[in-house]
Amino acid sequence: MITQDLGIRELDDNEFIRSTRVIRDSFKTVTAQFGLTKNNSASHPSFMTVRQLYKLKDQGVKLFGLFLGNRQVGFVAVEEALEKCQRFEHMQERFKNSLLLRIKREFSDLDDKQALLVSGDIESSLAQYFIEGGLSLSSLLFSRGTLRTAPGLLLPFITAASTRYDNLTMRHAFFKASVDAFVHPESAEIDYYRLFRKDITRILCISWIGSIW
Repeated sequence: MITQDLGIRELDDNEFIRSTRVIRDSFKTVTAQFGLTKNNSASHPSFMTVRQLYKLKDQGVKLFGLFLGNRQVGFVAVEEALEKCQRFEHMQERFKNSLLLRIKREFSDLDDKQALLVSGDIESSLAQYFIEGGLSLSSLLFSRGTLRTAPGLLLPFITAASTRYDNLTMRHAFFKASVDAFVHPESAEIDYYRLFRKDITRILCISWIGSIW
């Protein structure tokens, strides 16, 4: 039972050190489970620094803390980003259209509605792969512009996500198009991955993190 007041307020600069502890602590389990380190996942929130928070603030991002009494238990970053959102949505549509062409080219048994559904599901699953797979996936995403082989840590998530369909052809299409889009990406897919990789840390920071005990 919570007996202290729970509140949200914008953070002062002198609270950034405490905020980085809250952020890093909230990702301890993920860090341990997926073996994340500063070398393979430097941009992961597990390794958030005060300098990075100052950089976010300088970019116009508003930083807020969730407080239980005087104790900070959460963190959120909020940004006005209409132009960035519009660009992201444009790149997202190009990505889905590229996937749709892949699916229709290789799985002619699927009708337009089924192919459209699969392409949308692949895109919507992408953020979860990064979160569950650890942002070490980000560092593996490109090798000389492309990913040579789908990371082993990614395949279980794609397989699990594909089981949403009872239709085996849709399941196969989801899996193959997902893997091929990483291993042999078209230009629209490369552009979207680059944008996605660049913003994934900020996407995570916009989520509430921290625990209330």
